[in-house]
Amino acid sequence: MVGPLFLVLRDLGFLDSIYPLIIVYLVYTLPIATYLLRNFFMQIPKDLEEAALVDGATRLVALRRVVIPVAVPGMFTAAILSFILAWNDFAFAVSFLETPGHFTAPLAIVNLGQSQFQVFYNRIDAAVVIITIPVALLVLFAQRRIVSGLTAGSFR
Repeated sequence: MVGPLFLVLRDLGFLDSIYPLIIVYLVYTLPIATYLLRNFFMQIPKDLEEAALVDGATRLVALRRVVIPVAVPGMFTAAILSFILAWNDFAFAVSFLETPGHFTAPLAIVNLGQSQFQVFYNRIDAAVVIITIPVALLVLFAQRRIVSGLTAGSFR
């Protein structure tokens, strides 16, 4: 995937920019999000939407006021897992970015701990701990939603 994307971004003049990388990460995480959300939406009873339609709601109102609130744990779980997948990616960032100001966290960690003759493992270890803190806090605060979202879409 990296080779053809590199050629396309190079021909379009988008190398060394964070915005095409965002689009690449969206496409990269789309399959896992689609898989999780499909399983989750299949578990939502159709009776909820039908009851809202019987009460006089349109399909859009039923979606917005009935289905989406029930689906929030699944959407939150898909968002968290997609974020973690994109946050930890190294291959796309090292292939498309050159300027240190545009580096993603894993790429910055690698460049932080290297010099011409030596690798500073203490700097790399400290940076890994610091970069892991946002993901760990996100998972701690959203633990209940993640677990409910993963378990709700798993039964058929």
